[in-house]
Amino acid sequence: MSMNEEIMLIQARQLYEMGLLEREQAVYDKALEFYQQAEALYTKLNHKKGVVECYNQMANVYKHQGNYPTSMSYFQRALVLCEEHSFSKKRALILANMGTLFNFQSEYEKAISHWEEALRFHRENNDVFYESVCLGDVATSYLKVGRLDDAERALKRSLQLHQEIGNRRSEGITLNNLANLYQSRGEVMQAKSYFHQALVIHREIENRQSEAITLGSLGILYLTLAKNKLSNEMLVASIEILRDIGNQRMEAIFSGYLGRNQYESGEQDKGFQTLNRAIEICQSLNDKSYTSTFFMFKGKFYLSSNDLPNAKEAFQQAQKYCTDQNRILINLCLAPIYAQQGDLDQAHSLISDLDDSIQHHPAEYSQVLFQKAQVYCYMKDEFRKNEAFQAAMDIYNSHHLSQFREVRVIMMQTQSMMTL
Repeated sequence: MSMNEEIMLIQARQLYEMGLLEREQAVYDKALEFYQQAEALYTKLNHKKGVVECYNQMANVYKHQGNYPTSMSYFQRALVLCEEHSFSKKRALILANMGTLFNFQSEYEKAISHWEEALRFHRENNDVFYESVCLGDVATSYLKVGRLDDAERALKRSLQLHQEIGNRRSEGITLNNLANLYQSRGEVMQAKSYFHQALVIHREIENRQSEAITLGSLGILYLTLAKNKLSNEMLVASIEILRDIGNQRMEAIFSGYLGRNQYESGEQDKGFQTLNRAIEICQSLNDKSYTSTFFMFKGKFYLSSNDLPNAKEAFQQAQKYCTDQNRILINLCLAPIYAQQGDLDQAHSLISDLDDSIQHHPAEYSQVLFQKAQVYCYMKDEFRKNEAFQAAMDIYNSHHLSQFREVRVIMMQTQSMMTL
């Protein structure tokens, strides 16, 4: 290598590291400039590993900005170079990053297959650090598809490895994920404990993004428990941090829940305004999962005031964007509306379209059964009405679901209909 080429290599590395610093501070446009300049130098030098590293980091920046198609194109370019030049370890890292991107887009099975392939490589090569990270990642998609036991095993093993190697940042994130797991099971006290443990670590190491996500997650937890004041405090604090660091996607997500909190606290107009803004941002970022979720919130707002036409329209919008995870819940929201409007065949077809994965989420599954009972009330099917209601009550009582306002309300609505 000539002296000039050595200088160019040093310059490329410096530009790359400057990009890392800007990305760490969430100054994404500046980070991209540095990565692009570094990539141009690496390309001149025919330094393929350097090019792969730049493509990988550029993809990550585009991912954080919500530009998923461009992010995927850079990951795919990096993957091709890794396969052409046998960069096996780098290939595993790219696969894991692609798994994260698929997870963001609610393509959970694709995310799992990419993460599991990366995980096999890390285990075969006894790479404890990346094994621990990959376990935590794949657990998030296991959770989404209802593989809760697989998620718990992966997260606990990941937490153990992070603690053994002293990776505080990832330890905090894994505690967050364990909290989400227990929340989905209705184990509220355990979820709250893990969130608070995570929050201590995030603040200790000054990880502002993870601090904001944990605060927002606690806000959602308190919202489900009808602790609106605490929920509002947590969500507002989270949104302020996310806005400050420029994480538009997470800001939109927690703003959607803030809108729901405002509506349920009696600030209906403000709640609609906040929720509509969150929907606009999620649509612009092509985040189908949360666009669907927030249209579902909107439908429930209308339903609470017995505005069936607008409720139906909002739920149909939710269907348009829905992922498999939301599909069941949206159908179950629409079914009683169709039943009330006299379209019993359509109502029955919607409640018949169930996915076994919902059974792993007690709060959601009980709501499914209560809404089935409501539809059977309209159909005057006494046997199936009583069967669905009893199954729902068994879950409601055994999992202490009265602590969740949304479940409690639908139980009382159904109970009232059963006596008519």
